This record gives sequence, structure tokens and C-alpha cells, in this order.
Amino acid sequence: PEILKSDPNSFFLFVFHRKLYAEEYKSALEKIRKTFYNHESAFKIIESLVDVPILLKSVDVVVLPQTIHHGTLIYPQTLLEAMAAGKIVVVSNTTEIRELIKDGENGYLFENNNPNDLAMVIMKAQNTSLLIGKQARREVELHHNLEHIAETLKKIYTQL
Repeated sequence: PEILKSDPNSFFLFVFHRKLYAEEYKSALEKIRKTFYNHESAFKIIESLVDVPILLKSVDVVVLPQTIHHGTLIYPQTLLEAMAAGKIVVVSNTTEIRELIKDGENGYLFENNNPNDLAMVIMKAQNTSLLIGKQARREVELHHNLEHIAETLKKIYTQL
């Protein structure tokens, strides 16, 4: 609601993989419905996996409020995909994520379990320069490309 007060044209797209995270899905869906009560036109829920490149083309800011990681090595795959697409990312401030996201340079960090901070950071991201997304893409191109990931995996496997 705070974001909608600041920018009534905001639209939120929530994407879940219901089968993988059934309990988290139910809890999150209930919170979304309560939060957006009387603002039904401001959000849409997608309850399955979708074509990520098409989805990323339709958004300006990608928010990942994860406190645990699921993905490639340390970083969530979705975060790397959003950055590679040049999107402005807003992510939970965790130790692992701080290794990738430099707050205000190639994305934004918010304090875990703090909805007020999340809202403030989303509003900041909505009003930011597209240069942040370009910096995010550059980070992925330079340090998280296929060759870099393969080399990291090779080092891990040779240590076993």
C-alpha cells in the first residue's frame, strides 16, 4: 500500500512455483491478498514456472525476498537471470548476496523481515537510473558467465 500511495500506477507481479514451495506459497499468498485488499487491479499472481526471459521483459524491478538460497552455487538463479537481463534488482541483505550486490551500484539491498524497509527500497528502485540495471548486467557478464562458473566448479571438484 505505501508503494501504491507513492506511485498509483505501480503493478506487482508475484511468481511462485507452487509445487516446490507449497507451505511458503500458501503463507505468502495469504499475506499478498491481505496487503492488496481493495487493490486487486494492482497485482497478479502467477502460480507456476513461466518463460523467464518473457517475464523479465515485462518488469522494471525484480524483488527477491529470499533468506535462503536455491540456485547456482551461492546466488539464486533468478537473481543472476534478472541481472543478466539488465533489470534493477532488490534483494534480501544476506552475507552471500552482499558478495554480489553492491547497494546502490548494481542493485539494492533491504533488511530481511522488514516490510517497511522493503517498501522504501522498492520506491527508491522505481525512481532510480537504468544505469543500475546496466551495472548489474555488466557484473554478470564479467564475473558470472558460463566460463567463470565452469572454472569455479572445476576447482571445487578437484578439491574433493
